[in-house]
Amino acid sequence: VFERGWPSAPEPWRQPQLEAPMERIAALRALVNRQLESCRSGGQLGASLEACVQLEFSAAEASNATRDALAWLEGSAHPSVDNLADWLLVSQLQLGGSAPAAVLAEANEEGITVRIAKADGQKCERCWHYETDIGQHSSHPTLCGRCVAVLG
Repeated sequence: VFERGWPSAPEPWRQPQLEAPMERIAALRALVNRQLESCRSGGQLGASLEACVQLEFSAAEASNATRDALAWLEGSAHPSVDNLADWLLVSQLQLGGSAPAAVLAEANEEGITVRIAKADGQKCERCWHYETDIGQHSSHPTLCGRCVAVLG
């Protein structure tokens, strides 16, 4: 089994123009994961979906590479699914603005300030995201609006 190696993707699937935005998103995810892990090891959070993340970019870091990566993600064919919060595996994400009330962890690396707080709301039984609209849907009182829409 180990001698077979990994299958390679067919050449038509390769899209070199996506390498730069994906590398930037992976770097953001690593940065956020370091802070999430510090909260987990301190017993402040369990799963990453319990978190609300705030990202603040300094003027220097608001570079074309980061802007392009975020714009690419926002322009996805499925923006309700392919968004930065889902790539970071957190329930809530805030870009800029005022800091959350109860910050559990904060770090500044590479011109990006990451703040971690507990996510608002309750846990959806289907997707496990913490959302504020749980209990507002009579047909599915334990699900979030996104899951209710999927189930119809």
